[in-house]
Amino acid sequence: MTTWQSTELLPVAEHYEIRDGVNGGETRFLLERDGAYGGRTRRYNPYEWPELPGRLAQIAYGDETSALEFAHKWGVLGYKELKEHSRFRADDVFYGDLMESGETLVGDPLGWIWEHARAAGMALNLVRLLNEGRPDKTKDYLKSISDDGKLIYVAGVEFQGRPFQIGSFDVPLRTARRLQQRILNENMGDYLSPQYAPGPNETLVRSHSAPALLPVIYAHIGDAAEGKLGYYQCARRDCDKWSHTYRESRGPKRRFCPPEQGESDSLCARMERYYKSREPKETGT
Repeated sequence: MTTWQSTELLPVAEHYEIRDGVNGGETRFLLERDGAYGGRTRRYNPYEWPELPGRLAQIAYGDETSALEFAHKWGVLGYKELKEHSRFRADDVFYGDLMESGETLVGDPLGWIWEHARAAGMALNLVRLLNEGRPDKTKDYLKSISDDGKLIYVAGVEFQGRPFQIGSFDVPLRTARRLQQRILNENMGDYLSPQYAPGPNETLVRSHSAPALLPVIYAHIGDAAEGKLGYYQCARRDCDKWSHTYRESRGPKRRFCPPEQGESDSLCARMERYYKSREPKETGT
């Protein structure tokens, strides 16, 4: 479980929608309905939900529906808030599309959400591969996500991404660790402000000041990289969801999606057994 605690709660609005960019902008945005904070909201501590990295990685690239489903559960990632805290310039195309009559709409560019969903999946895969310590599998994965030895990962509010040169595939574990370090540092360093706050029984606990949800998600992945959290990918042949290990109390651990509350087995585990039962059995000759 994470060693972090939160000194603030993040809001989730009652309704979100997807809108086109204003002033002729082509970018589409996910934002709270009516374009401003207000109405009924609920608040939660994102550090208490280690499943967040897996839920972000679950958003399919180009799928508006899954992005909306994530927002209704967890809120926006916080492009506007990160932009205001960022050392990067605030005049990029996406920020420009957020402007309407001199006021800033509250929303996340859809393409930016999809890029971070892909980056979260990449970071979770790197955690798994480095924990396994398998150079061959790590090398195959790095080759699968790179183009001629290069790959692009998104950092903070930069939608276009940053290049990462793989270099030699002969030291895959070292390369994977270097890539993991850059993804985490460049999505957390500008935004998280660690500090200490009073804890139970006259103790001190690590706390945070974060402007938005996104860096908290990467903080969970950072905890996994340190071995404080564990994640696994469902082994069902047509499911690639990520789950965290400590909450799965029943069923085959670290193989399939965890079961619903009150159930002894998950749908993924039952479906995989069904698939295997339909496979032709080998016969002796």
